[in-house]
Amino acid sequence: MEYLAVAGAAILFFHGIKKITTKNPDTVMATPAGFPPGTTPGKAATPAPQQSAGGQAGMVHEISTQEEFVNAAMSPNGAFLAITADWCGHCKAMKDDFYTAAASSPVPFYWVDTKDFSEDDLDGIEGFPTLRFYREGQGKNHEGDRSSSAMLEFVHSMV
Repeated sequence: MEYLAVAGAAILFFHGIKKITTKNPDTVMATPAGFPPGTTPGKAATPAPQQSAGGQAGMVHEISTQEEFVNAAMSPNGAFLAITADWCGHCKAMKDDFYTAAASSPVPFYWVDTKDFSEDDLDGIEGFPTLRFYREGQGKNHEGDRSSSAMLEFVHSMV
């Protein structure tokens, strides 16, 4: 299980009971059972800022910053993310299928370019590409094949 907690300007990601990242190095470390005072698991302290082109179903939105990643992950209606690396051949090979699936999707798709992310910013990602459906900070990996039909089937099972 994955958790997201927001305390003021600090954003904490948890995967199980392991703390993965914090935007504020002075933040108290915590586990899901013991969030720091003033935090709420899975809830943002303030509404996420709107992206100029983001959030619309039926298209792919490009993400290149941690803030955009968090905004997509916190979507109340769900979002499907391809977390990729520009050097990854498997990522390049599935890009056309990802865009094809997005055109028929009931939720927005996001292509996450991780070149400017630190390892701690990636919410427990262990390999590329990682396909993950997020809703309100909780994510579930797509473990099936990377065809457009398999991605759409997974997304429909999550909505």
